[in-house]
Amino acid sequence: MPIKNEDKAEAIIAVNTLLIDLIRDTLASSSTFRFAAAGGSMQPFIYSGDTVSITPLPDSPKLGDVLAFIHPQDGRLLVHRLIQKKVDNFLMKGDNTRDHNDGWVSTPHLLGRVKQVERGKRKITFGLGVEKYLIALLSRWNKLVPILNGLRSAKHFFKL
Repeated sequence: MPIKNEDKAEAIIAVNTLLIDLIRDTLASSSTFRFAAAGGSMQPFIYSGDTVSITPLPDSPKLGDVLAFIHPQDGRLLVHRLIQKKVDNFLMKGDNTRDHNDGWVSTPHLLGRVKQVERGKRKITFGLGVEKYLIALLSRWNKLVPILNGLRSAKHFFKL
């Protein structure tokens, strides 16, 4: 008997809830939580299959931080960049999304900060250092994706 779409949706929600609980429990013990990223919303900084390490939030997140959080409207686990903040509310957005942000996320929805990304055996640090501020501003102004697309075109054109 084929699996119904409703059953698939319930299974995804159950797995998402278990993963969120596991992340919360791990970070509550001051440990690092590692998992394989899925999706392309953070490319080229995080690719699907990259290993992402999340650590507890020791203080208030900073502009440009890449954070794991629970989307307030649909409860999905997301890992996106902080592009603007107002007191205890944070505007989140994937680096590879043009005109769409995740909306404002409050402190209770935040899980942790991405501390490290690994692609195979290579550590990816770009996007997590001081350049994160510029990336956040370009993303907020919807300029990051066009710039990245231009760089991809130039690389292809010049066979870099």
